[in-house]
Amino acid sequence: MKFKYYIFLASKNLFHKKISILNILLLVIVITMLIIVSSFSKTLKNLINNQVNGNLKHKIILVNRLESEDKLALNLENIEGISYLANYNTYSQYVSTNNGEILSLIGVPDDYLTILNGKNFDETDENKVLICPANFYLGDNPEEFNEQFLTKIHNGVNYLDKFFTITSNLYKEKYKIIGIYDENKYSYGEYNVCYTRQDNILEIYNSNRKYIEELCEDDTNCNIQEPLQMIVVVNNYDNISDIEKQIQNMGYQTTRISDVNTTGIDFIILILIVISVFILITTFIILLISNNKFIQYNKKNNLIYKQLGYDKNILIKINYLESIIITFVSFIISIIICLVLYIIVSNNYGAQIKLQMPLCISYLAIIISFLLTLGISLLSWYLAIKNNNSIIGEFRDAEI
Repeated sequence: MKFKYYIFLASKNLFHKKISILNILLLVIVITMLIIVSSFSKTLKNLINNQVNGNLKHKIILVNRLESEDKLALNLENIEGISYLANYNTYSQYVSTNNGEILSLIGVPDDYLTILNGKNFDETDENKVLICPANFYLGDNPEEFNEQFLTKIHNGVNYLDKFFTITSNLYKEKYKIIGIYDENKYSYGEYNVCYTRQDNILEIYNSNRKYIEELCEDDTNCNIQEPLQMIVVVNNYDNISDIEKQIQNMGYQTTRISDVNTTGIDFIILILIVISVFILITTFIILLISNNKFIQYNKKNNLIYKQLGYDKNILIKINYLESIIITFVSFIISIIICLVLYIIVSNNYGAQIKLQMPLCISYLAIIISFLLTLGISLLSWYLAIKNNNSIIGEFRDAEI
């Protein structure tokens, strides 16, 4: 029998059977929940990764040095997982821009950043240059990311090849923006961070130190101390504890600029996984019960088909195909529901979604949700057939 006839027979009475409609409603709920749960889990996983690896300050170990920087660097160079070392004075400085707006400058090696647009440091001979965020904000980051703050976010592309006059006490220089970077990779949660060459940070530091020294000339209580720390930047937050322990075993004292606790989010993800498994098991049980009833309900129709010349195997294939069609229709309806929910959430929580926790629609999760649902649907039908051997036997024994 041609495949199109299988399709015709499987779909002919699909929406005229109460059990089929109930199965579609059940699967729509299940698939929708699985897509939401899996996408939310991926969103939380990305949030963890952005929090721990998407901000440079979370990957920094401060090492108290007891000898020269060169000797300390030599001792640390064999530790795997260190991205680069920096003098404490060349790490960062807060500066003002043309209009007195606050900007955080961080010094990095020429090849540290991956840019989205423009040039990287190693692509230019200019020294006074900046690489700034794709979503760019000039000023102190607010305590609350709301719609008002969202209107103050600028497109970093518009700043390419533009100049900022950077000032800090007596320091005043023009800097050119040559590139933009993905802030979720390097300054997650902070939109006023621009990167420059390390020698520029040192220049700003020395200028500020000279300014403070001049203020301290007549003040005997003014005590200026040279920081005796080196900054160790690790390549991945997952390695930071192990690297810090190795440094401590070498006899050095260490501290971290910032630390991240992801226990709460990890627990939520675990709960979501448990919920997904519970949903699938519950759905399988309901479908098994429903399909058992469906075989009994459809007994007369199948016997009529048998009398018309369709053998048992054809009837079973038709019922399998009907199960596939039900799952596919449910999947399409679920996708539409999820898209509508996504639009509603985006419209109501636009700033938070854009800046704090971007929603991640996992296409792999969508496909897996469909395949898992299809799998339990077909398995429940297979077991229902085995549980109703006596009725299936009647299909076989019926005479034409």
